Amino acid sequence: MAIDFAAVDRWIEENARPLNRAYFAFRNGRSGTESVVEALIPFQNADGGFGHGMEPDLGLPDSSALATSVAFQYLSDIGADKDYPMVQRSIAYLVNTFDPGRSGWPIVVPAVDDYPHAPWWGYEGAIAGFGWGNPSAEILGYLIEFGGNETDGLEAKVTTRALARLQELAETREPDFHELLCFKRLFERAGVELKVQLAELLRNLILATVSVDPGEWGGYVCTPLTFVQAPDDPFTELFDQSVLEANLDHIERTISGDHWEPTWNWGDAYPDAWEVAKREWAGKITADNLLILRAFGRLEPAQ
Repeated sequence: MAIDFAAVDRWIEENARPLNRAYFAFRNGRSGTESVVEALIPFQNADGGFGHGMEPDLGLPDSSALATSVAFQYLSDIGADKDYPMVQRSIAYLVNTFDPGRSGWPIVVPAVDDYPHAPWWGYEGAIAGFGWGNPSAEILGYLIEFGGNETDGLEAKVTTRALARLQELAETREPDFHELLCFKRLFERAGVELKVQLAELLRNLILATVSVDPGEWGGYVCTPLTFVQAPDDPFTELFDQSVLEANLDHIERTISGDHWEPTWNWGDAYPDAWEVAKREWAGKITADNLLILRAFGRLEPAQ
């Protein structure tokens, strides 16, 4: 199925939130890093952390480790300088909110229950239901990338816990793919020694978690392209080319006219807020899918 890049590009420009428009424009060479940084400003709080729906399923305006890790995904992808004030303030927030008892960060804070959110983001359920690595393993990656001498001791503590957690996941063989994505983001930023320690366990866990059967890809499911974003991705070798091509076909088939919709919903929770979040997710998913299709040569960007 041929995707009309120009039509989808227009949909993003007219419907996606400013952050995703700016990021998509950056990835298409139409703007620089500063446009993305400026679009991130409304999400950052005085304490340096991020909130305000940075993660659209989480309406909490207060800072959280989860929302801050999502902000760092953008900052890392655009190659933000570690000396940017926004980056320095965010690193300070992470240092200040580190929980020694868990050797990491709680994914959300209790105030999450006071604002619209997806059912799985209620405080008690989120704290109990999401594994340590989400987002602590990912945050370790950002400390490695953007931290300095002041974070060395913290990095060492979290690294020890990260390696222990990955071993736990290997023994139970029941990882949540969101947690594995956090470990993948850590892997991409790790030094050579840590990469070696992570590589085999992470590869095996990804293979055990991803569905390679196209018949299972309907709805909210972990597919090969959940972990492989481009041909040069470090985990591309885990999957046959035919499986990746089938996954690309699936992305093309599931477009809804000129954009993609989220494959999940909030049920009966906060229906008005869900409509806003749904549109925000559609903007992000649409931009991400176009970037994946383009990376694998399925389409050319609009000129």
